[in-house]
Amino acid sequence: MPTVYVIHDSQDSAIVEDVLIRPLPILGVDSWVSSHPDSGSVLPSDPTGDVVIAVVSEAATQSDHVRSQLARVVAGKRPIIPVRIDNTEPARVSADIAALPWVALRTSAGVPDLNQLRRDIGDLLPLFTDHR
Repeated sequence: MPTVYVIHDSQDSAIVEDVLIRPLPILGVDSWVSSHPDSGSVLPSDPTGDVVIAVVSEAATQSDHVRSQLARVVAGKRPIIPVRIDNTEPARVSADIAALPWVALRTSAGVPDLNQLRRDIGDLLPLFTDHR
């Protein structure tokens, strides 16, 4: 099963774990979530063929961890899907993701719309064939 790697700032951990990764198994992918560099959990050196979700938030704009992880992803030419969890523009996190199509975490009455999130991410996922 392919894996979606989720890069985010530790301040966004709750929304990543409680909301963002929930629809991924329905899309046929596993998830691996980055965390603060102090925990020792960083992007694996070679997630060939997989996709990276870059969480775009105000916290991510100040995060050296997010910027360094994104630089590795860009250098490795892996597909990236920026997901905005607030009104922060992707360019404020990294110029490398500024022109990419992105997904917004939509809410209705303050509750995240997981079905819309699943559809939006699914629309941007590449087709995975003959994966590991």
